Parts: sequence; structure tokens; C-alpha cells
Amino acid sequence: MKRRLIYLGLLLIIGIFGFFEVNRTGQTIRESQAAKPTYAYDNLRQNSEDGIAVLCYHRVLNNTKTVKLSRYLSGDEQLHMFNVPLDQFAAQMKYLKTQRVKVISIAEMLALIKQGPIKGKYVVITFDDIDRSLLDNALPILQEYQFPFTAFVVTGMTSYYIDGSQMASWDQIGEIAALPGATIGLHTHDQHYQIDGQPILAKTNQLPAFKKDYRKSQQLIAHKILAAPAQYFAYPYGQTNQPLSDYMMRDGIQAIFTLDGGIVTAKSDLATLPRYVVNQHSWRNIQHWLQS
Repeated sequence: MKRRLIYLGLLLIIGIFGFFEVNRTGQTIRESQAAKPTYAYDNLRQNSEDGIAVLCYHRVLNNTKTVKLSRYLSGDEQLHMFNVPLDQFAAQMKYLKTQRVKVISIAEMLALIKQGPIKGKYVVITFDDIDRSLLDNALPILQEYQFPFTAFVVTGMTSYYIDGSQMASWDQIGEIAALPGATIGLHTHDQHYQIDGQPILAKTNQLPAFKKDYRKSQQLIAHKILAAPAQYFAYPYGQTNQPLSDYMMRDGIQAIFTLDGGIVTAKSDLATLPRYVVNQHSWRNIQHWLQS
């Protein structure tokens, strides 16, 4: 009996210690995240101009207990800044449909830019990386509402894991590309990483290597999926490289995207088109702009 009480006491002490340790870890994570950009785009609340909001999604994960605990305990920004829970994504797409927001493709966006001043408010939907959550979670909803979208693929990382998420295989990307309203763009071949907190593509002294990477990604996408070069490119982490952008535009790329928040208008530079990262912080401000 005495031994059992000792065991119970030890378990209670371990449980209490674990509880406070989890809370301490969670608090540390929240403080760390508070120091990083939230991509909230609060300035949208003062912006009522007509134009096009290009939305950028990364992960659309089921809001399971495991995902919730991971968000609480993990400092991975993919779970905090670049994940939209599936129920929230479904609600966002339903809002666009029920409010009759004009969801258009990038090709339609470029046509509007070419025509001149844009009247009204539009949305373009994009996904970076093309991980499995696009296929398993987001795609059925996009198809239900018949929304066009563009997915930017890291051609050298198909089927691999990036930031804890498995990328789609070439066969799966091919299935996406064959769908009505779906477009596949480039997200580099294997330049999706940072050094000392800076995107590798931000280094202007490595242009020959970047050009080679771009050509490799075009060759793969044409051979495996499109039977032609891709027309759109999105910079990993959003930071651009002007010489590389100039090279790609001369080669036939029609639109290059960043992660700088901003409304696309007829005056927008096609080599630095802004996008809004969609997360729990930004959607309410994007919705406010659509309603204003």
C-alpha cells in the first residue's frame, strides 16, 4: 500500500511538472511567433480600391487534435503563419461563392491588366509548393465551387518532405494539371531554402546557378506535365532577384509573384505581382477589403 502511494505521488509530480512544462513551452513559442511577421495586412482596412487580391495558400490541414497540439508546441512557422485549417478554408471558399466574389485565373487577371483600369474586385487563388494537403483537403472544395487556381511546384522536391509536409508526386501533379481551371507554375527546381534567414535566391552573385535552376525546372515541367514551358513563377519566401526576374521575363514568363501584400491593378509590375498570405490573421482583413 505504501509503495503504491509513493508511485501515485511520483506520477502526480510528473504530471504537474509536465503540465507546467507544456505551458512554458507554449508560451515561449507564442513569444517567438509574436516577433515574426504575421502577414495580417491591417492596411487593407483603409483600402477600398478596385483591383485583384491574389491569395497565397500553403498548407490546408485537418484541424485534428494532433495538429492543434503541434501548433501549440511547435515553433514551425508552417503551422503558424502558413497553415489554414480545413474548416476555415472551407468557410473562406464558401464566403467567396455565396458573396459572388469574382474568382478568376491568372490568365484572366493578365487580360484585365492589359485592358486598362480594373473596375470591381476580384480574387485569384494560388498555392505554393503543392503538398498533399492541396490534393486531399483543398482540391475537393475548389472543385465543388468550380474555382480556378494556380499551384506552384518545386520541381526538384516532388514526393519529398518540405517543412514537415509531403509534396505531391509527379503523377499527382499531372492529375491536378488535367483538371479544368487548374494551372501549374514554377517555384524553382531546388532553390526553396534559406541561408542565415535569407532566401538563397536573394543572393545576386549566383545568377548563373539560378538561371540553370530555372531552366531545369522548365525542362521538367514541360517533359512531365505541360508539354510546354510554364508561364508563371512564384519566388520562394517572396523575396525577388531582379536580374533573375529580367531573365525569366525575357524567356517567356508572363507573371512573377512575390509575397508582398498589395492589390493588383492595371499599373502593377508583372515581374513583382503582390500576393496575400492567407492565415488566421489575414483573412478577416482580406474579407473587409472585399466588403468595402
